Amino acid sequence: MTSSNLQTRLQKSLGCSRQFLLSGLEEGEKRELSEKIVGLGAVYVQSETYKPACTHLICGRLSRSEKFLCACAQGRWVLHPNYINDSAKEGKWLPEENYEWVNFSDGETREMGETARRWRFHVEAFLTLPFSGWKVAVIVRGSRKSSIYTRLLSCGGAEVYKLTLPVGNKSRVANLLTYVFVGERNVSEAQHLIEFGIMCLRPEFIGDYILKDPPPDPLDYLVRQDMTSSPKVNRPLDIDDSIIDIQFSQSTSVGSASSSPRKFITITPRGSPLESSQTNSLTDTPRGSPLVNSQTMSLTPRGSPGLRSQTKSLTVSPAKKEDATCPVSEPGSTLGKSKGKLGLKLEEFKLNRANPQKLE
Repeated sequence: MTSSNLQTRLQKSLGCSRQFLLSGLEEGEKRELSEKIVGLGAVYVQSETYKPACTHLICGRLSRSEKFLCACAQGRWVLHPNYINDSAKEGKWLPEENYEWVNFSDGETREMGETARRWRFHVEAFLTLPFSGWKVAVIVRGSRKSSIYTRLLSCGGAEVYKLTLPVGNKSRVANLLTYVFVGERNVSEAQHLIEFGIMCLRPEFIGDYILKDPPPDPLDYLVRQDMTSSPKVNRPLDIDDSIIDIQFSQSTSVGSASSSPRKFITITPRGSPLESSQTNSLTDTPRGSPLVNSQTMSLTPRGSPGLRSQTKSLTVSPAKKEDATCPVSEPGSTLGKSKGKLGLKLEEFKLNRANPQKLE
């Protein structure tokens, strides 16, 4: 299920059409704005990370944060806090256009405001996301940073694979993936991919692709084999994962037990009903054994209504290079057959559509 379908389902279940995320605000401002959001009948989505179900992002300041870049990638409204304050004074939601950040900024901040508006127009007009058609893998040190890149790429329409290193079947990876994003401290681990000619880029390309118009040339972001030994070059900040957006779970919220019941959503990174990601896996296996590509997608917590699952299975024999492109079976079917003396049989894998796609 796509993020737009998830958003529609959430809106129907809550009986409202607006879900708000806040970014770049002090705790007192967040508390005040969240109360006004709820008072006007909308939903305040309290989360330390970006959630695809949100429809509006209220920013106290613009930066290359995860929330800002993801909102741009999905074509969401990126608005000034005055939108909430003025709507509360009027007792109704005002038109959003006059409160886009492009109307409240100048210089570099204005360029970022124009970026948000440009991608909103693009998504509404062409119904495509910036990374549509990309198949990528992320090789960076640190699970937090990797998760941020994965969420941003997924929000922008890319299929994200988890690559297990070292890669045995480099030809297949080269045929499948559009880009492999490699952190500066991970160049040595990806050396064999670079030498094979696979397009390995610095992760800055992801944010710059959103922010720059026209989009930058990927060749300008190629990872070089001598990056680890060369002097460090000052480059633009890639993604600002400032602590300013990571304090929700520790702070006192207006939806606490001591306050009256409110229409809030509190979301944590794990086990959340709004968590939506996708997992693809490619595993190199010994000659003669099946190669399985599975996808998993999950949209609701265990025990909640509306839980849906699909199953896709596909088998590829690594013995033939021409088999790099794998046919996908129809949902609910399998392509596995008993093979040779071992009688190997392909198992079914459920498609519950959850986080990054796994590529081993």
